[in-house]
Amino acid sequence: MEWISKGVYNDENMPDIDTIRAIAMGVWVSPSFDISPAFEKIGVINSGKIGHFARPIDGTDIDIYTSLDNEESWQKVEDGFIENADRLNDYPYIKLRVIVKSYVSQIYPEKSPKLFSITIILSDKEYKEWSADIPLQLEWGDN
Repeated sequence: MEWISKGVYNDENMPDIDTIRAIAMGVWVSPSFDISPAFEKIGVINSGKIGHFARPIDGTDIDIYTSLDNEESWQKVEDGFIENADRLNDYPYIKLRVIVKSYVSQIYPEKSPKLFSITIILSDKEYKEWSADIPLQLEWGDN
């Protein structure tokens, strides 16, 4: 068995997202989701997050993009945040483009990442966050 070295994700010769080859990826574009029921609960949308659950769990195997303007533009979801979520107040529809990428899928398609669910969270608050890396020195115990 031989690894395929061309046309895989992150290869400099990989086509852009619109002319993607199917050799190492699956691409799914959702229908438009009407999020107008959110206004009954939160009023005005100021921020949004997207999460997903997949197996095997590997954060680099799935990319999610959002379109808030019926596919005129796409924004990659970075750290779970929907970029410019407040635009949903004017046009309350969101489309998702999900890219599943995996080297192993070229040889063992059954081991490709499987996406089970996507969650959209919208809020009337502007999302702010703070994080820090906490260095831990792990040691093996006798127990």
